[in-house]
Amino acid sequence: MRRIPRLLLDMDDVLADFIGGVCDLYGVTYRQAVAEWTPGAWGLWRPVALAAGRPELTEGDFWASLDRKEGFWAGLEPLPWFKEMVRLADEEADEWIILSAGTWCPSSRAGKEAWCRRHLGWDRREVHERLCTFPQKHMFATRGTVLVDDKESAVVKFIIEGGNGIVFPRHHNGLHRHQADPLGHVCEILGRKPGAVH
Repeated sequence: MRRIPRLLLDMDDVLADFIGGVCDLYGVTYRQAVAEWTPGAWGLWRPVALAAGRPELTEGDFWASLDRKEGFWAGLEPLPWFKEMVRLADEEADEWIILSAGTWCPSSRAGKEAWCRRHLGWDRREVHERLCTFPQKHMFATRGTVLVDDKESAVVKFIIEGGNGIVFPRHHNGLHRHQADPLGHVCEILGRKPGAVH
């Protein structure tokens, strides 16, 4: 029997490089965006707008620009630890799915489906069964279910509702000091040695 009955993995900035995709779209580097971004602060649109020299950009305009960019969601690159994270999920969980908050962008769901087919090799049935886009992640909280997410508030709500959660270290959350090795942090929480994924 595996240690985790159900594992829910966030997609953007846990498996897929959403930040990198946004930076590419706005013609800025990650370093330029981070120079405008307070460590631990949630919200990408403002730092990217400032780095791109577009301080007038609103949050609504930001999301609309992603929706207008054909193939944005499907074209996101997997993060460097993607394959190891999937192996970890396969080895540590009886079952796992991707639970993504989704976005304001109508093209988001279809793009995420295409991403899962391309990078996970899932067929249409698997995508239907294993990709859930729903912003109220805490509604999936049960004893024995673990959420891995880069949004601290989502993890906190999930725990309050009776689930277990792991904050995935990234620049925009309180664990930003561990962002160089986020998978190592997850392994440590799960009681696995970093690099022990095989």
